[in-house]
Amino acid sequence: MDVTPGLGKKILCWGVHLYTAMGLVCAAAIAACIVHGNAADFRTAFLLMVVALFVDATDGTMARRLHIKEVLPGFDGRKLDDITDFLTYTALPLLLLWRADAMPVGWNWSLVVALVASAYGFCQTEAKTDDGYFLGFPSLWNIVAFYLYLMPAPGWAAAATILSLAALTFVPFRYLYPSQGGKLNLVTNVLGGIWSVMLVWIFFTMPTDGRPGETVFWAAFASLFFPVFYMAASWAVTLKVFLAGKQKAKSRFDAVICDMDGTLADTEPLHHQAYKRVLATLGTTITDAEYDKFTGRTDDVICRYLIERDKMSLSVEDLLALKEKAFRQLVRGTLTPLPGVVKMLHYFKDKGLKLAVASASTKEDIDTVLGALGIRDLFDAIASGVEVENSKPAPDVFLLAAKRVNAMPTRCLAFEDSENGTIAAHTAAMFCIAVPCPSTRHQDHSAANLKVGSMEELDLDAISAVQD
Repeated sequence: MDVTPGLGKKILCWGVHLYTAMGLVCAAAIAACIVHGNAADFRTAFLLMVVALFVDATDGTMARRLHIKEVLPGFDGRKLDDITDFLTYTALPLLLLWRADAMPVGWNWSLVVALVASAYGFCQTEAKTDDGYFLGFPSLWNIVAFYLYLMPAPGWAAAATILSLAALTFVPFRYLYPSQGGKLNLVTNVLGGIWSVMLVWIFFTMPTDGRPGETVFWAAFASLFFPVFYMAASWAVTLKVFLAGKQKAKSRFDAVICDMDGTLADTEPLHHQAYKRVLATLGTTITDAEYDKFTGRTDDVICRYLIERDKMSLSVEDLLALKEKAFRQLVRGTLTPLPGVVKMLHYFKDKGLKLAVASASTKEDIDTVLGALGIRDLFDAIASGVEVENSKPAPDVFLLAAKRVNAMPTRCLAFEDSENGTIAAHTAAMFCIAVPCPSTRHQDHSAANLKVGSMEELDLDAISAVQD
């Protein structure tokens, strides 16, 4: 099936990649400043590092909203991002410390140790945890360089700082990832905003004809409150996760993550019927065989396919809006949970497990369906397929749901009805139980750990004790 995105969206996605590449432009300018090597150039280099940091903090959000991997599958934006980050976060800041003589004589070798340690960190496949943290010191050498430049330290102290942080790259502590959700990251971002204002003042106070003086030194010292908070909060999170892991060592699962359509209620026919209603007004339709191949995929994928297939003049957003309106009208009729669903949810809720929904549907549709079923209040979190870069059978929406209930994927029990969904849960490393609905019974559920005819067949006590 041809679901090729339109030219306009491809241009937008290439624009995001170009925006990411602006970090490389910053890197080239930083390198030129370091080579020139006077105080004014060093100040400019630090300013450019801040610009590169801003680009890095915002390009990912753009990429996810445009589903850039699906639109441009042949280009890996993460590799471009890693190349840029290694230059602007690690290699160039460490080079600046050497060029500015910020390291006392005899201690420059420690910069090479930091460089190699960061190369190891960037190459780790698990550099970011499933619950939304960096694993190991996240190579923030641009910040380290900034403070060592403004606050010259004795040789042993500067080298101890460099070598200690380099060593922490290999230690699997969790470090805050401020662009992720959560109350702690919200506090971090607020404090980071205050810190950024202080940095702006420091930048424009730095002399351009020599090393920073006492005023800048003490301003930099005061601004250390944020790096100290960041490290202390990160280590506190690490300790909390460690203690929680010991306390829950005897419990198999921490969370239950459910698909919605076809798992909690047999809504798949309603989705199909909604498409048929809308398409009938446009003089076309979608067959059962066609629709079946999209089970578990997000609506924008289906809409793109239909628009391309029938050469419609509608946009994806317009067609999706029509379909969702028709679907919600159908849902507000008679809709009941599938047999055994409510009992299962209350069982795990009473045991203290977190409950989450991981659905390809929009958040509005999820809220509508859960509200119609009368079970919305049972769930601690919702993850919608439109919030992630890749739809099922990719694991993205399951991983997002796990993160939102602060659970490791390997400690999550997933319920799914479709082939795409069971593959997604399996790829996310969750224990998956397939509970096919009438619309998905003929599909392949071999990726699931267990398959039952309905929730009523489950031995919930036995399931909660499963070890593999």
